Amino acid sequence: MAGHRQREWPCGLKLDIKQAAALPKILDCVKAHHIPDEFLIFNGDITRGPGAPSKISLTAGKIAMDMTMDVKDLQQIRREFPNSLISLGACTGAQPAGSRYSHEQIERLSHFADQVGGPISFRLRAEFVTPEIVQNLKEHGHVSIWNDPSSWSPADLKAEEQRFRDMGVDGMIDLRSTPHPRG
Repeated sequence: MAGHRQREWPCGLKLDIKQAAALPKILDCVKAHHIPDEFLIFNGDITRGPGAPSKISLTAGKIAMDMTMDVKDLQQIRREFPNSLISLGACTGAQPAGSRYSHEQIERLSHFADQVGGPISFRLRAEFVTPEIVQNLKEHGHVSIWNDPSSWSPADLKAEEQRFRDMGVDGMIDLRSTPHPRG
């Protein structure tokens, strides 16, 4: 395009894919905008985790939400954007204290990472993580954590961040606490 300047990319773009069926259109849109691979994070759930609904959910508009992607979807992303970060997660929901990811869920995450290759990150819900889970997944990619303050809200964010770093978490740590009402 005449007069078109290549845009500088001072930050990245995270694409949170909630419907696998939308992937072809998402990839076409990203390609059309010429975003460099190394600035892209493709985020998708590939398995059901603790508290996940057992059936496909319906949105308020009664649209079926296929909440998981399969290995072919992820391999397509890797072929088209080989240097992008693919972030693998598990669809989760609220659970009683002490709930953890199952061995089968962690094995599925590891298997997908090995099948897809390239830069991988695992996006785990903080309250379901143990040091053993972190160490197991680090053999296959980086480990990132997040929380939902409505189900787990740390009182001391800095101390919890350090606890997770000490556990071996080497990716992004996105912890939030519930705001305290002002009185």
